[in-house]
Amino acid sequence: MGVASCGGAGETRPLFAGRRVRSALLGSGLGAIALALGPAEVRAADQTFATTVTWTQNNDGIESGPMKGACHLWIPDGVPVVRGAIVEVGDVQNDPAARAVARRHGFALLGCSFSADAGGSVTNFSRAYGGSGQALLDALAQLAAASGRPEIAHLPLALFGYSIAGQFAYEFAMWKPDRVLCFMLNKGGFYFTVNNTVEAGRQVPGWLVAGSTDTQSRMDAITNVHAANRPLAARWAFTVEWGAGHVEGATGALFFPLFDRVVRHRYPAGASPLAGPVALGGAPPEELGWLGDLGSWRSGVSAIAPHEAYAGDRAASAWLFDADLAALWRAFTSSAADGSTPVSLVASPAGPVLAAGSNVTLTANVTGFPGVTSVSFYRGAEWIGSDGSSPYSMVWAAVPGGVNPVSAVAVDGLGTERVSRPLWFVAEGEIPGTPAPPTRLSAVASGDAAVDLAWRDNADNETGYAIE
Repeated sequence: MGVASCGGAGETRPLFAGRRVRSALLGSGLGAIALALGPAEVRAADQTFATTVTWTQNNDGIESGPMKGACHLWIPDGVPVVRGAIVEVGDVQNDPAARAVARRHGFALLGCSFSADAGGSVTNFSRAYGGSGQALLDALAQLAAASGRPEIAHLPLALFGYSIAGQFAYEFAMWKPDRVLCFMLNKGGFYFTVNNTVEAGRQVPGWLVAGSTDTQSRMDAITNVHAANRPLAARWAFTVEWGAGHVEGATGALFFPLFDRVVRHRYPAGASPLAGPVALGGAPPEELGWLGDLGSWRSGVSAIAPHEAYAGDRAASAWLFDADLAALWRAFTSSAADGSTPVSLVASPAGPVLAAGSNVTLTANVTGFPGVTSVSFYRGAEWIGSDGSSPYSMVWAAVPGGVNPVSAVAVDGLGTERVSRPLWFVAEGEIPGTPAPPTRLSAVASGDAAVDLAWRDNADNETGYAIE
């Protein structure tokens, strides 16, 4: 039998003239659910449920099976109505960092393992349209009954996975795009809907991650997924993890910041899956994203720019949700010509789970980049501090609640820059304070009786916006 279970204070200044955009009709969703009793603490009242499903997989007329899925659901304490689920073919339900992110948004975690009886191939489950996707929805319906929470059957989903689990995440998003907030495929090798992806699927924001030392066939497969769909305005970003082969890698630093931003943008304010499937909001318009130059990775610093300022071929670029995720993509993909990263970043405490208000010491190791004169540290695209002398360190004071990707940018005497790989933190709880006001409000007519509003969201501690 085969089994798959892959599993501070002071001046601030922008690194980029960035934007976080939300639809005024959607608002910000529920915002943070601040129930933290301590980083990564297991709440006594957290709930767990399990179920199994069986099905026969039918992949383009070829049947295989029977297949079996074992699914484990984790629900955080204090959430009266679960808003959605983060899903992995793996054991995400046991991950303390995933729990902290899910708790913040009132989401559950669903980890699944799939197996095939003797003579069957477990790899067949990656084609969600062949039966495994429906099996996942059936499992949610069973878990709704077992938990006494009817909303579980209708939850919006955010899917990620490594290898074949990443293939399933992609194929499910293309099969049921109306149910998917975002996805990440990570180093899988076979994608079956590359050339017949529906428009709604291309609107689901996603990371496509390849390993630089993985097999050429896997690299080519992921490259082709992006190349076939990005010219059709897919909201996807192709990404290489340098030095990584066929391993899960450090991709949580990509997925959880994406999820955090997408759920706040696409989840309608006041919506509840108790009443049935949630009508998710669309992705930001193509022209409001940032773009990344795939050909600049080995230049030392990957090139990024707002859509309107991007000078390269937009159809061949990585599409990035906002300035913060553009800065994250830049940090993740930048390398020297040989694929190495001459600047590294370490943190104490290492995280990724912290209490909001914690202090974190960030230190850049620049031994691979001689002649450094200063290092600047960034939270997303926001400058949080600099140091002009060795050991190039700073104390990031009062870390704000939420999901925080960080990176370091070193500069030498000639003005040459090198970027560290990113770290990420999820700070539980909130620091009391007044939310920063939104900026860059724009209005675009959409028909005779409607206006689309967009703005830059500068706060992480608000629960919504009022239009007056």
